[in-house]
Amino acid sequence: MQWRAFRKRQGETVASKWEINCYCMLPLRTVSRVWGWIADIELPKFLRPIVYGLYSNTFGVNISEAQPEEFTHYPSLSEFFARPLKDGVRVIDNDCCMVSPCDGTVLHFGTVDTEHVEQVKGVTYSLKNFLGEQSWKKGDSNANNYRHSLLHKPDVGNTLYQCVIYLAPGDYHR
Repeated sequence: MQWRAFRKRQGETVASKWEINCYCMLPLRTVSRVWGWIADIELPKFLRPIVYGLYSNTFGVNISEAQPEEFTHYPSLSEFFARPLKDGVRVIDNDCCMVSPCDGTVLHFGTVDTEHVEQVKGVTYSLKNFLGEQSWKKGDSNANNYRHSLLHKPDVGNTLYQCVIYLAPGDYHR
């Protein structure tokens, strides 16, 4: 059973203090640094097509969009991970009211009608814990309704929206 389905069956929606403490105890910084060290290792040219080809097939990387397209051009996985795209591959539509800052899959979107926001993998966070104190609104913070205090012009019917975009490993590029 998925964790999200389990939590919903249990009637839980917000991450508990215990869950947050467990997450904070994970050695994420160490794992991140080790992975960064591995990703920066320069691969021999003969291995690059094998490693990057496997990575591309596994994660759906469209190498034909990259500039350059040759796997041998990228000395490390970090370089391949942040590969530049060819000019014109991602054109920003200036006539559209909203564009995505990245490639990815929209997991969740909609209005924020409560003091909580749903995030990846079904974990819900309080807006205040997720966004932090409003340092940009000195003395204007409404302690009773954090969501309402985020609105630019709450008296004219502004709405707060959220959108969660999942970046798969194949979606990363420069």
